Amino acid sequence: MTVLQLDHVTKTFGQGRTAVRAVDDISLSVETGELIVIMGPSGSGKTTLLQLIGALLSPTRGEIRIHDRPLAGLGHTELARLRLHEIGFVFQSFNLLGALNAVDNVALPAALAGVSGRARRNRATTLLDRLGMAHRGAHRPEALSGGEKQRVAIARALINNPPLVLADEPTANLDSASGYQVLHLLQQVAVDEHKTIVMVTHDHRITPVADRLLWLADGQLRDRESDFATAADPVCGMEIIIERAAGQREIGGTTLYFCSQVCLDKFDANPDRYLPATRDRHGR
Repeated sequence: MTVLQLDHVTKTFGQGRTAVRAVDDISLSVETGELIVIMGPSGSGKTTLLQLIGALLSPTRGEIRIHDRPLAGLGHTELARLRLHEIGFVFQSFNLLGALNAVDNVALPAALAGVSGRARRNRATTLLDRLGMAHRGAHRPEALSGGEKQRVAIARALINNPPLVLADEPTANLDSASGYQVLHLLQQVAVDEHKTIVMVTHDHRITPVADRLLWLADGQLRDRESDFATAADPVCGMEIIIERAAGQREIGGTTLYFCSQVCLDKFDANPDRYLPATRDRHGR
């Protein structure tokens, strides 16, 4: 069953010459139980894409559907209800409430959904137990390690039994051992709970267990990183996607690509300054 469908989704910030297309014509279909990992450099549009999927932002163009339900026609109240019941969020910074212990942090979304106090605390305790955190349920976030906080956050994301879980850099603030544990927990959630998980991350450790690994750069999605043809800017050395280059120059049968008009202007003002570096890098 298709849980998530994106059709030609674009998100543009700003207007005119200053407009930035953070997400650029992305289409994606995700099935029940899939663990989808989206990787890419900083500024590639990963967080914007996740916010669009999570109904925190609206696309400039295109359509997003969850369980074949278009998000475009939903009002603020309906979107809030959808986020509460259909989507679980796992954040890089945990976003736990310092005044609440682990059980109450986990139970909070269930309280917002109208679940009775005993029922929501019982479910929160059960989830924490399954994630190896039953003995820490009475502790507040300040007494928990980073890995423990993230396990509490995962339990909170599952409390209302959503079909879709979105994870934004869930291991970025964790040490190596805790990161491995969180990644395996998310994999187990996808398999055992039949949850669909979409994760954006820089953490390559998750790639062997992902059902699909997708690459995002300059707002565009590819099945493989190698699908993006890249080149090094001869002025600043930055690796850039050729199709998004600000300009190019033909020098001695070689095409040089530039990340910005700034680098292009520097090159045009003094090509000889940069050509030796270009030859050295490419063995010419």
